[in-house]
Amino acid sequence: METAMTQLSQARDRDLLLCILTISINSRTVRFCLPQTLRMDEGSRLYVLELLRQPDNCAALQVMCGDCYQEGNVFYLSDQEHNLLCQAVMNMAKLRHLSVQAVATNDLVVAISSSCPTLQVLDLSNSKFDDTMADILVGMAWVLKKGDLVKVIRVKDIHPVFRSELLLLDLKRTKVGFSGLEVIRRCFKKNIKLL
Repeated sequence: METAMTQLSQARDRDLLLCILTISINSRTVRFCLPQTLRMDEGSRLYVLELLRQPDNCAALQVMCGDCYQEGNVFYLSDQEHNLLCQAVMNMAKLRHLSVQAVATNDLVVAISSSCPTLQVLDLSNSKFDDTMADILVGMAWVLKKGDLVKVIRVKDIHPVFRSELLLLDLKRTKVGFSGLEVIRRCFKKNIKLL
């Protein structure tokens, strides 16, 4: 599959790549990668994320890598794509490894912290991940929405579902400060490795 994705990098091969991706997304899919070749093709990314958003298609998914979201690859992330990505992550209950570089937002961090109980590796590097998102990740804050108004509020007794499982958290080249890192270290008492 990886060989096919690297060979299908030309625009004329995009339809064939989408066919391969469509066939590979099913209830038995364990690993999935949004290939880097889709970095300039929002329509194709929306199509694939719509497939991943369906609960039956990601029931067994354990590894999700968004190579098309790596630093410098995505120049614009629409609200529609962001919402589809959050909804897709919410349906990935068996996820063990998630890599969505450069696109971390409050909503995505809420989706991750509330929906992925077996998550062991989380890569949010090269993103705008900050101290507020660190509080959301560990359950000390929550995003409250009323219409277009969005507010991050402090809460008590909300714990991320993956608190006992997370082993590696990659926050390289993010905006998180010392206080955010300390909150993460204090919350994840296990031997969590921060990059």
